[in-house]
Amino acid sequence: MPLKKHTKKANSRHSKLPMTKFIKEFQPDKTPIMIVSVGSFSPPTLMHMRIMEEAKFALEINGFQVVAGYMSPVHQEYGKKALAPMKHRMAMLEAATDNSEWLMMDPWECQQAGWTPTAQVLLRYVSEMRKVDPLIQFAMVCGADLLESFTKTDAKGKLLWDLEDIETILSNVKLVVFERADSDVRKFVKDNPMLNAHAGNIISVTPFVNNNISSSLVRSLLRAKCSIKYLVPDVVHDYIYANLGSDDLKCWIDESKPC
Repeated sequence: MPLKKHTKKANSRHSKLPMTKFIKEFQPDKTPIMIVSVGSFSPPTLMHMRIMEEAKFALEINGFQVVAGYMSPVHQEYGKKALAPMKHRMAMLEAATDNSEWLMMDPWECQQAGWTPTAQVLLRYVSEMRKVDPLIQFAMVCGADLLESFTKTDAKGKLLWDLEDIETILSNVKLVVFERADSDVRKFVKDNPMLNAHAGNIISVTPFVNNNISSSLVRSLLRAKCSIKYLVPDVVHDYIYANLGSDDLKCWIDESKPC
């Protein structure tokens, strides 16, 4: 997601990483790496989960051993109308990752006093994991649209992302970028000097599965009182319908204003 203007560094409330599924024994012929996905997860869908699995496979065939995977829901103060209240997004994501052998929900962003820029979120992972083992590398999963947003400007010609934040991300983290049907990530990187300077940290992935399952589609179906079965993990499906009567989830589905 594009970084918003920020004037202070993120604080470090509740900074301890979940480690219950962390793989402690490293394979001698592999480079250990952790994967993080940051986003709204409003709600988490089957594609959110599937993309993490495909990112893991892409890294493994490139000589890495994935030792942990984190899904980090954004703070409410990010301000999107489509954000379900944090307590619900954390609960849904916790349930969705519960039966995974390697994925964990990380509540840190939601525990902060306000919204934390993506670069600072990633630096926190770098800092915490280096306390565990300095050999561990880092990867963030994203779509081609996010990579392309690094070079986009607003109506006044100003970059959407802070240049320092882009440099922080590209210097510290590998990007596992999922191609769209109409995108060519390798060409886009090659044609952009800033990105090309970090081409070794950008891994392009053509997904095995392409479909339009998205959080916005799920919300649209909920508003239309249509089934969302098989679009979200069963535990997320059950959680949503068990809590639909609450005022804060009614507000989320309505999307008329931030909840």
